[in-house]
Amino acid sequence: MSVGREENYVTWVKKQRLLFIHKCVREKGWFQRRDVCDKFNVTLATASEDIKLFTKLFPGKVKYDAKAKRYVKSTH
Repeated sequence: MSVGREENYVTWVKKQRLLFIHKCVREKGWFQRRDVCDKFNVTLATASEDIKLFTKLFPGKVKYDAKAKRYVKSTH
């Protein structure tokens, strides 16, 4: 794998975490960083990276609700 392609490389495990986030949004309409941490035994920093990638891949799909301290499905 060349250096240029590494930045586009997403591991199978990361894909599973992204799918989990997508499932939470689809089924519950929300998720928290802690959900990702608990399900996959990862750090808050890792969960944050996954959420950042999710929002980059699916812009406008979720927004952060600071009052509820969770990510919620966008209404548009």
